[in-house]
Amino acid sequence: MLNRIKHEQILKSILKDIYLNPYLQANLAFNLKEKLVYICFRFSIDLDFNLLSNNFDSSLVQHIVNQYLSVEEVSNKNIT
Repeated sequence: MLNRIKHEQILKSILKDIYLNPYLQANLAFNLKEKLVYICFRFSIDLDFNLLSNNFDSSLVQHIVNQYLSVEEVSNKNIT
């Protein structure tokens, strides 16, 4: 388990890399609903996105994440 500061740095780096990629920027929407609806000061351990395209290529996201973390398991969740 990473410490909180390192975890937060990695999440911010992943968000930055997604934002700087034109394809991902156009096809993913970062989900801020929980943080906007509730005044929430807790640290979130994950990043939530909504897909804006039916034919999304997730390999770009996997490539970005693999730069920072070792991924042991991947699952695709639809309408959860």
